[in-house]
Order: sequence, then C-alpha cells, then structure tokens
Amino acid sequence: MTEEGRGATAKAVLIYTLLRVLLFAVIWAIVEFLTPIHGPWAAIAALLMSGAISVVVLDRPRGKVGQAAGGFFGRINERIESSAHAEDAALDAAEASAEREEQAKRESVGEQQEPGPLERGDEGRSEPATEDDPQRADRQ
Repeated sequence: MTEEGRGATAKAVLIYTLLRVLLFAVIWAIVEFLTPIHGPWAAIAALLMSGAISVVVLDRPRGKVGQAAGGFFGRINERIESSAHAEDAALDAAEASAEREEQAKRESVGEQQEPGPLERGDEGRSEPATEDDPQRADRQ
C-alpha cells in the first residue's frame, strides 16, 4: 500500500471515529444534564441514541471507512491468491519433475534386462500343459 493510500485510510477512520465520539459526548451531556437519567444509565441511553443518529448523520464518513477497509482486504486477498498460484505452480513443477525421474528409471531398467516372471506378475499362475510336455500334463 502506498503512503498516500495509508494516509487516506487513516484519515477516513480518524474522522469517523472523532465524529462518533463527539456525537456520543453531545448526546450524553444532554441526557446527563437535562433529564432525570444520570450515571451509567445516561451513558447507555446516549450510546443507543448516538448510534441511531450516526446511522443517518454519519453516512458519508462511514462509507469512506467502508471503502478503505474494502480496499485493504481486497489487497490482502490479491496477495493470498498470488501466493496460492505461485505455490500451485511450484507443486506442479515438482510433481512433473518426479514423474520424469520415475519414467527415466523405468526406461533405464527396461533397457538393462527383460523382466522375469515375478516382475511381470506371473507368480501365481502355472503354464498350461502342452502335448509335447507329457510330464507337465501328468502333474495336472
């Protein structure tokens, strides 16, 4: 975030906060000194009234704070998405590299020797008897 963007965000938040506190203080003073409500009850009443009034009166400053917060969180989301895409690309590259290495190992083993019957998965099968092998035919 640029310094100008931070300054605008901080300014919007500061102005809205000061206006909210000022509105609360004015309402509290009115309730405390001009009504029979005093102490914590006056503060609670002032809080509720100033909240209701601020919805209407402080709409623009609150909108600016909302835009600033939206921009802030939008930039965070962009950074998260960018990081996730970079991580995905790195994982894809690592998987592709591992697959190429595995393929190279398989090819180098295949060039060196022909797989035996156990490597082909023939360990549990017997070969069928043929007419020219009478001993094998007798065992079955």
